Amino acid sequence: MKPQLNKWEELFVDFLDMTEFCLRRCMDDDETLCYCLEDGQKANLADIESEYFYSAMQILDRMEVYEYDYIIADLIDCMRNAYIEPIYDEWTDLLKYRYLMPNNQANFYYIDMICNHPHDIDIDKVYNYLQAA
Repeated sequence: MKPQLNKWEELFVDFLDMTEFCLRRCMDDDETLCYCLEDGQKANLADIESEYFYSAMQILDRMEVYEYDYIIADLIDCMRNAYIEPIYDEWTDLLKYRYLMPNNQANFYYIDMICNHPHDIDIDKVYNYLQAA
């Protein structure tokens, strides 16, 4: 039976799909159960496929360059096209623009997930969900 995901876990699944990464279960060097990522684009940038992860937070921290390329840069481009020059030090600062950009809510949800809710993502549940799909 497919586990029920919370909204942050659903966004995490969508993010993995958007970036073309597959979540795999594996064993680390100490034979501890963990997770790894398989790059669907076969780029394996910075050898990401050889790394072990024990939480969604670790995965999201490691995927910062993908988050920027797929979410932040896209959002900033859309804002500039709408003649809004975003002022931010951290990605969470961008959330204050959410109501000015109603057509970009998905990007704001991703930012919120990455910055404020990685601890609300149960990586085991996500993996089981993906396996049941």
